Amino acid sequence: MRTLSFQKILSLASITAVVGTLAWWHFGAAPAPQNASSARGGTPQVVVAQVAIGKAVELFEAVGTVKAVDSIVITPKITGFIQTLHVQTGQDVQAGAPLITLVADERKADTISLAAQLKQAEAKREDARKQYERGAALAKEGYKAQGAFDTLKANALAAEQAVVALKAQSQMAQVRLEDTMLRAPFAGVVGIIDGQAGTYIAAGTRITTLTQMDKMKVEISLPERAVGALKMGMTANVAPITQPNAAIAGTVQEIDSEVNPTTRQVRLNIIVPNDKRALTQGMSVLTRVEAAVREQALLVPEEAVIGDGLRYFVFTVDSAGKVSRKMVGLGVRSSGNVEVLSGLATGEQVVVEGHQKIRHGQQVKIVPKS
Repeated sequence: MRTLSFQKILSLASITAVVGTLAWWHFGAAPAPQNASSARGGTPQVVVAQVAIGKAVELFEAVGTVKAVDSIVITPKITGFIQTLHVQTGQDVQAGAPLITLVADERKADTISLAAQLKQAEAKREDARKQYERGAALAKEGYKAQGAFDTLKANALAAEQAVVALKAQSQMAQVRLEDTMLRAPFAGVVGIIDGQAGTYIAAGTRITTLTQMDKMKVEISLPERAVGALKMGMTANVAPITQPNAAIAGTVQEIDSEVNPTTRQVRLNIIVPNDKRALTQGMSVLTRVEAAVREQALLVPEEAVIGDGLRYFVFTVDSAGKVSRKMVGLGVRSSGNVEVLSGLATGEQVVVEGHQKIRHGQQVKIVPKS
Protein backbone atom coordinates (compact mmCIF):
# COMPACT_ATOMS: atom_id res chain seq x y z
CA MET A 1 0.00 0.00 0.00
CA ARG A 2 2.84 2.45 0.92
CA THR A 3 4.80 1.48 -2.27
CA LEU A 4 1.83 2.25 -4.53
CA SER A 5 1.30 5.73 -3.06
CA PHE A 6 4.98 6.57 -3.61
CA GLN A 7 4.79 5.55 -7.25
CA LYS A 8 1.72 7.70 -7.79
CA ILE A 9 3.52 10.74 -6.36
CA LEU A 10 6.44 10.26 -8.73
CA SER A 11 4.09 10.00 -11.71
CA LEU A 12 2.29 13.23 -10.82
CA ALA A 13 5.59 15.11 -10.43
CA SER A 14 6.78 13.93 -13.84
CA ILE A 15 3.58 15.04 -15.52
CA THR A 16 3.79 18.50 -13.91
CA ALA A 17 7.37 19.02 -15.09
CA VAL A 18 6.48 18.09 -18.67
CA VAL A 19 3.46 20.41 -18.75
CA GLY A 20 5.56 23.30 -17.40
CA THR A 21 8.23 22.80 -20.04
CA LEU A 22 5.69 22.72 -22.87
CA ALA A 23 4.05 25.92 -21.60
CA TRP A 24 7.38 27.76 -21.49
CA TRP A 25 8.17 26.85 -25.07
CA HIS A 26 4.69 27.75 -26.17
CA PHE A 27 4.35 31.18 -24.55
CA GLY A 28 8.02 32.23 -24.56
CA ALA A 29 10.25 33.43 -21.69
CA ALA A 30 8.94 36.19 -19.28
CA PRO A 31 10.17 39.74 -20.20
CA ALA A 32 13.11 41.18 -18.18
CA PRO A 33 12.20 43.86 -15.59
CA GLN A 34 12.49 47.44 -16.78
CA ASN A 35 15.19 49.88 -15.51
CA ALA A 36 14.14 51.50 -12.21
CA SER A 37 14.63 55.00 -13.58
CA SER A 38 12.56 54.21 -16.62
CA ALA A 39 9.80 52.81 -14.44
CA ARG A 40 9.60 56.20 -12.73
CA GLY A 41 9.33 58.04 -15.98
CA GLY A 42 12.94 58.58 -17.08
CA THR A 43 15.60 61.03 -15.83
CA PRO A 44 14.70 62.63 -12.46
CA GLN A 45 13.89 66.32 -12.52
CA VAL A 46 15.17 68.75 -9.90
CA VAL A 47 14.99 72.45 -9.08
CA VAL A 48 18.30 74.12 -8.22
CA ALA A 49 19.56 77.41 -6.78
CA GLN A 50 23.01 78.94 -7.02
CA VAL A 51 25.29 79.40 -4.05
CA ALA A 52 25.17 83.15 -3.48
CA ILE A 53 27.27 85.73 -1.66
CA GLY A 54 25.46 87.84 0.88
CA LYS A 55 25.39 89.25 4.40
CA ALA A 56 25.26 86.87 7.34
CA VAL A 57 24.50 88.28 10.78
CA GLU A 58 25.12 86.12 13.83
CA LEU A 59 22.30 87.01 16.23
CA PHE A 60 21.71 85.98 19.80
CA GLU A 61 18.19 86.55 21.08
CA ALA A 62 16.93 86.66 24.65
CA VAL A 63 14.25 88.15 26.86
CA GLY A 64 15.77 90.77 29.15
CA THR A 65 14.72 92.89 32.10
CA VAL A 66 14.91 96.69 32.13
CA LYS A 67 16.65 98.30 35.08
CA ALA A 68 17.54 101.87 35.87
CA VAL A 69 21.12 103.01 35.53
CA ASP A 70 20.55 105.26 38.56
CA SER A 71 17.66 104.77 40.96
CA ILE A 72 17.41 105.48 44.68
CA VAL A 73 14.83 105.48 47.46
CA ILE A 74 14.42 108.91 49.03
CA THR A 75 14.48 108.65 52.84
CA PRO A 76 15.04 111.31 55.53
CA LYS A 77 18.08 111.18 57.82
CA ILE A 78 16.02 112.54 60.68
CA THR A 79 12.58 112.02 62.17
CA GLY A 80 10.02 114.76 61.73
CA PHE A 81 6.88 116.08 60.09
CA ILE A 82 6.62 116.86 56.38
CA GLN A 83 6.29 120.60 55.95
CA THR A 84 6.33 121.00 52.17
CA LEU A 85 6.21 118.72 49.11
CA HIS A 86 8.05 120.52 46.32
CA VAL A 87 7.35 117.88 43.63
CA GLN A 88 4.63 115.58 42.32
CA THR A 89 4.67 111.94 41.28
CA GLY A 90 6.07 111.55 37.76
CA GLN A 91 7.73 114.96 37.72
CA ASP A 92 11.12 115.49 36.08
CA VAL A 93 13.64 117.19 38.34
CA GLN A 94 17.20 118.40 37.96
CA ALA A 95 20.11 117.46 40.20
CA GLY A 96 19.98 119.45 43.44
CA ALA A 97 16.31 120.35 43.13
CA PRO A 98 14.37 120.41 46.46
CA LEU A 99 11.99 117.48 46.87
CA ILE A 100 10.64 117.56 50.42
CA THR A 101 11.08 119.86 53.42
CA LEU A 102 10.59 118.67 56.98
CA VAL A 103 9.56 120.95 59.84
CA ALA A 104 12.78 122.56 61.08
CA ASP A 105 11.81 125.19 63.66
CA GLU A 106 14.10 123.95 66.42
CA ARG A 107 17.03 123.47 64.10
CA LYS A 108 16.56 126.93 62.65
CA ALA A 109 16.52 128.36 66.18
CA ASP A 110 19.72 126.51 67.05
CA THR A 111 21.38 127.85 63.94
CA ILE A 112 20.35 131.43 64.68
CA SER A 113 21.43 131.18 68.31
CA LEU A 114 24.83 129.77 67.46
CA ALA A 115 25.33 132.40 64.78
CA ALA A 116 24.72 135.14 67.39
CA GLN A 117 27.08 133.48 69.88
CA LEU A 118 29.75 133.20 67.22
CA LYS A 119 29.41 136.89 66.40
CA GLN A 120 29.91 137.80 70.05
CA ALA A 121 32.86 135.44 70.39
CA GLU A 122 34.52 136.96 67.33
CA ALA A 123 34.10 140.45 68.86
CA LYS A 124 35.67 139.28 72.13
CA ARG A 125 38.49 137.66 70.22
CA GLU A 126 39.21 140.91 68.42
CA ASP A 127 39.26 142.85 71.69
CA ALA A 128 41.54 140.28 73.33
CA ARG A 129 43.87 140.34 70.34
CA LYS A 130 44.19 144.13 70.51
CA GLN A 131 44.91 144.06 74.27
CA TYR A 132 47.51 141.36 73.72
CA GLU A 133 49.23 143.35 70.98
CA ARG A 134 49.25 146.50 73.14
CA GLY A 135 50.59 144.57 76.12
CA ALA A 136 53.27 142.98 73.97
CA ALA A 137 54.48 146.41 72.85
CA LEU A 138 54.58 147.73 76.46
CA ALA A 139 56.34 144.61 77.71
CA LYS A 140 58.96 145.03 75.05
CA GLU A 141 59.68 148.55 76.25
CA GLY A 142 59.67 147.43 79.87
CA TYR A 143 56.44 149.18 80.87
CA LYS A 144 54.43 145.97 81.39
CA ALA A 145 55.07 143.31 83.98
CA GLN A 146 55.62 139.80 82.63
CA GLY A 147 52.73 138.37 84.66
CA ALA A 148 50.23 140.87 83.27
CA PHE A 149 51.47 140.19 79.74
CA ASP A 150 51.05 136.43 80.18
CA THR A 151 47.45 137.02 81.29
CA LEU A 152 46.71 139.04 78.12
CA LYS A 153 48.26 136.28 76.02
CA ALA A 154 46.14 133.59 77.71
CA ASN A 155 42.97 135.68 77.23
CA ALA A 156 43.67 136.08 73.51
CA LEU A 157 44.27 132.35 73.13
CA ALA A 158 41.04 131.47 75.00
CA ALA A 159 39.05 133.90 72.83
CA GLU A 160 40.46 132.25 69.69
CA GLN A 161 39.57 128.78 70.94
CA ALA A 162 36.04 129.93 71.77
CA VAL A 163 35.57 131.17 68.20
CA VAL A 164 36.86 127.87 66.76
CA ALA A 165 34.50 125.85 68.95
CA LEU A 166 31.46 127.96 68.07
CA LYS A 167 32.29 127.76 64.35
CA ALA A 168 32.28 123.97 64.57
CA GLN A 169 28.97 124.02 66.44
CA SER A 170 27.49 126.40 63.85
CA GLN A 171 28.59 124.16 61.01
CA MET A 172 27.04 121.12 62.69
CA ALA A 173 23.82 123.06 63.27
CA GLN A 174 23.77 124.05 59.61
CA VAL A 175 24.19 120.40 58.56
CA ARG A 176 21.32 119.39 60.88
CA LEU A 177 19.21 122.11 59.34
CA GLU A 178 20.05 120.97 55.81
CA ASP A 179 18.96 117.45 56.78
CA THR A 180 15.41 118.79 56.86
CA MET A 181 15.61 119.50 53.12
CA LEU A 182 15.64 116.43 50.85
CA ARG A 183 17.15 117.20 47.44
CA ALA A 184 17.56 115.25 44.19
CA PRO A 185 21.09 113.77 44.02
CA PHE A 186 20.80 113.50 40.22
CA ALA A 187 18.36 114.38 37.44
CA GLY A 188 15.47 111.96 37.22
CA VAL A 189 11.77 111.22 37.58
CA VAL A 190 10.00 111.23 40.94
CA GLY A 191 8.12 108.05 41.89
CA ILE A 192 4.97 107.66 43.97
CA ILE A 193 5.12 109.86 47.10
CA ASP A 194 4.13 108.25 50.40
CA GLY A 195 2.94 111.14 52.53
CA GLN A 196 1.76 114.70 52.43
CA ALA A 197 2.21 117.92 54.38
CA GLY A 198 1.85 117.11 58.09
CA THR A 199 2.72 113.40 57.79
CA TYR A 200 5.08 112.17 60.51
CA ILE A 201 8.08 110.41 58.99
CA ALA A 202 10.64 108.35 60.89
CA ALA A 203 14.30 108.47 59.89
CA GLY A 204 15.05 105.97 57.12
CA THR A 205 11.41 105.64 56.02
CA ARG A 206 10.68 105.63 52.29
CA ILE A 207 9.02 108.79 51.04
CA THR A 208 9.49 108.38 47.28
CA THR A 209 11.95 107.22 44.64
CA LEU A 210 14.05 108.95 42.01
CA THR A 211 14.91 107.20 38.75
CA GLN A 212 17.06 108.35 35.87
CA MET A 213 15.02 107.75 32.70
CA ASP A 214 17.15 109.21 29.90
CA LYS A 215 18.96 105.90 29.55
CA MET A 216 18.20 102.43 30.89
CA LYS A 217 20.08 99.22 31.51
CA VAL A 218 18.86 95.87 30.12
CA GLU A 219 20.08 92.68 31.76
CA ILE A 220 20.07 89.47 29.68
CA SER A 221 21.67 86.02 29.73
CA LEU A 222 23.00 84.29 26.60
CA PRO A 223 24.13 80.68 26.04
CA GLU A 224 27.80 79.93 26.64
CA ARG A 225 28.43 79.40 22.90
CA ALA A 226 28.05 83.20 22.56
CA VAL A 227 31.01 83.96 24.85
CA GLY A 228 33.65 83.91 22.12
CA ALA A 229 31.66 86.24 19.89
CA LEU A 230 30.66 88.85 22.50
CA LYS A 231 32.59 92.11 22.75
CA MET A 232 32.11 95.37 24.62
CA GLY A 233 30.48 98.04 22.47
CA MET A 234 28.51 95.62 20.29
CA THR A 235 25.13 96.74 18.98
CA ALA A 236 22.04 95.29 20.62
CA ASN A 237 18.45 95.99 19.60
CA VAL A 238 15.87 96.16 22.37
CA ALA A 239 12.09 96.23 21.95
CA PRO A 240 9.19 96.00 24.43
CA ILE A 241 7.42 92.65 24.21
CA THR A 242 4.19 94.51 23.49
CA GLN A 243 5.88 96.40 20.60
CA PRO A 244 8.33 93.99 18.95
CA ASN A 245 8.74 96.25 15.91
CA ALA A 246 9.68 99.32 17.95
CA ALA A 247 13.33 98.37 18.47
CA ILE A 248 15.84 100.75 20.06
CA ALA A 249 19.57 100.41 19.35
CA GLY A 250 21.69 99.99 22.47
CA THR A 251 25.29 99.09 23.29
CA VAL A 252 26.74 96.16 25.22
CA GLN A 253 28.46 97.78 28.21
CA GLU A 254 29.24 94.89 30.57
CA ILE A 255 29.95 91.18 30.03
CA ASP A 256 30.27 88.86 33.00
CA SER A 257 33.67 87.23 33.49
CA GLU A 258 32.22 83.77 34.09
CA VAL A 259 29.54 81.37 32.83
CA ASN A 260 26.91 80.20 35.30
CA PRO A 261 27.72 76.49 35.79
CA THR A 262 24.05 75.66 36.44
CA THR A 263 22.37 77.48 33.56
CA ARG A 264 25.41 77.46 31.21
CA GLN A 265 24.70 81.09 30.40
CA VAL A 266 26.66 84.34 30.62
CA ARG A 267 25.18 87.64 31.83
CA LEU A 268 25.59 90.97 30.11
CA ASN A 269 24.24 94.50 30.47
CA ILE A 270 23.12 96.72 27.63
CA ILE A 271 22.76 100.50 27.88
CA VAL A 272 19.82 101.83 25.86
CA PRO A 273 18.86 105.49 25.23
CA ASN A 274 15.37 106.22 26.52
CA ASP A 275 14.61 109.74 25.32
CA LYS A 276 11.02 108.82 24.44
CA ARG A 277 10.49 107.00 27.74
CA ALA A 278 9.50 103.78 25.95
CA LEU A 279 11.26 101.68 28.58
CA THR A 280 10.35 101.47 32.26
CA GLN A 281 12.19 99.78 35.09
CA GLY A 282 11.07 96.17 35.53
CA MET A 283 9.75 95.82 31.96
CA SER A 284 10.42 92.68 29.89
CA VAL A 285 12.00 93.28 26.50
CA LEU A 286 13.05 91.30 23.44
CA THR A 287 16.78 91.66 22.86
CA ARG A 288 18.90 90.86 19.80
CA VAL A 289 22.66 91.09 20.00
CA GLU A 290 24.59 91.28 16.72
CA ALA A 291 27.62 89.19 17.65
CA ALA A 292 29.15 89.01 14.16
CA VAL A 293 28.46 90.38 10.67
CA ARG A 294 30.03 88.72 7.61
CA GLU A 295 29.42 90.71 4.43
CA GLN A 296 30.86 88.11 2.01
CA ALA A 297 29.21 84.94 3.34
CA LEU A 298 28.21 81.97 1.16
CA LEU A 299 24.45 81.47 1.35
CA VAL A 300 22.09 78.68 0.21
CA PRO A 301 18.33 78.28 0.68
CA GLU A 302 17.37 76.37 3.83
CA GLU A 303 15.55 73.74 1.78
CA ALA A 304 18.83 72.74 0.11
CA VAL A 305 20.27 71.41 3.38
CA ILE A 306 19.69 67.81 4.48
CA GLY A 307 20.38 66.77 8.05
CA ASP A 308 21.92 63.39 8.85
CA GLY A 309 22.48 63.10 12.57
CA LEU A 310 25.02 65.76 13.48
CA ARG A 311 26.12 66.21 9.88
CA TYR A 312 24.61 68.23 7.04
CA PHE A 313 24.67 67.58 3.28
CA VAL A 314 23.58 69.18 0.04
CA PHE A 315 23.18 67.80 -3.48
CA THR A 316 24.98 69.76 -6.19
CA VAL A 317 24.46 69.48 -9.93
CA ASP A 318 27.30 70.23 -12.36
CA SER A 319 27.05 71.60 -15.90
CA ALA A 320 26.64 68.05 -17.28
CA GLY A 321 23.68 67.35 -15.02
CA LYS A 322 25.55 64.99 -12.69
CA VAL A 323 24.66 64.89 -8.97
CA SER A 324 27.20 65.07 -6.13
CA ARG A 325 26.40 64.65 -2.46
CA LYS A 326 28.58 67.02 -0.37
CA MET A 327 28.95 67.46 3.35
CA VAL A 328 28.82 71.10 4.44
CA GLY A 329 29.60 73.12 7.55
CA LEU A 330 26.88 75.59 8.47
CA GLY A 331 26.87 78.99 10.12
CA VAL A 332 23.90 81.20 10.91
CA ARG A 333 20.37 81.05 9.52
CA SER A 334 18.53 84.17 8.44
CA SER A 335 15.57 85.04 6.23
CA GLY A 336 15.27 81.58 4.69
CA ASN A 337 18.97 81.23 3.93
CA VAL A 338 21.77 79.30 5.61
CA GLU A 339 25.40 80.39 5.78
CA VAL A 340 27.80 77.73 4.45
CA LEU A 341 31.20 77.77 6.14
CA SER A 342 32.75 74.85 4.27
CA GLY A 343 32.02 72.35 1.48
CA LEU A 344 30.76 74.64 -1.30
CA ALA A 345 32.04 77.36 -3.60
CA THR A 346 30.44 80.41 -5.19
CA GLY A 347 28.37 79.65 -8.28
CA GLU A 348 27.71 75.98 -7.55
CA GLN A 349 24.16 74.76 -8.04
CA VAL A 350 22.39 73.09 -5.13
CA VAL A 351 19.19 71.08 -5.32
CA VAL A 352 16.24 72.72 -3.52
CA GLU A 353 13.47 70.43 -4.82
CA GLY A 354 13.61 66.76 -5.78
CA HIS A 355 16.07 65.38 -3.18
CA GLN A 356 14.01 62.24 -2.63
CA LYS A 357 14.42 61.13 -6.28
CA ILE A 358 18.21 61.40 -6.63
CA ARG A 359 21.46 59.87 -5.41
CA HIS A 360 25.17 60.59 -5.68
CA GLY A 361 26.52 60.21 -9.25
CA GLN A 362 23.08 60.11 -10.87
CA GLN A 363 22.15 62.07 -13.99
CA VAL A 364 19.32 64.59 -13.53
CA LYS A 365 17.41 67.18 -15.49
CA ILE A 366 17.20 70.74 -14.16
CA VAL A 367 13.77 72.34 -14.44
CA PRO A 368 12.50 75.78 -13.38
CA LYS A 369 10.67 76.19 -10.09
CA SER A 370 6.93 75.82 -10.60
